[in-house]
Amino acid sequence: MDKDWSVAFAIPADTDRVKLITRATSMRQRKQLKAPIAEIGVGDSLVVFDDVFVPWDRVFLCGENKYATLAAYLFTLYHRHSYTGCKPATTDIVMGAAALIADYSE
Repeated sequence: MDKDWSVAFAIPADTDRVKLITRATSMRQRKQLKAPIAEIGVGDSLVVFDDVFVPWDRVFLCGENKYATLAAYLFTLYHRHSYTGCKPATTDIVMGAAALIADYSE
């Protein structure tokens, strides 16, 4: 049942027995247009909880699957707020790449 797997909690990333399996990649080399944007890599991670102790006061949901949608929604509201801090820098990179392409196109 979904209820058996419905759990939400927050713990620090450096908690004992939490493992982050991370993969970093870089974009393929460009053949036609050499641009700084090609030097940017991407990465993603998988978090493994290997018999991790989670204090009860750090648990938000435990089996209350009818509240899972609300919990996900509330998380996204917070995440969007914090995420907007990095967007201006990302926009600068994209605008710089677009300006460089425009310069090459002249």
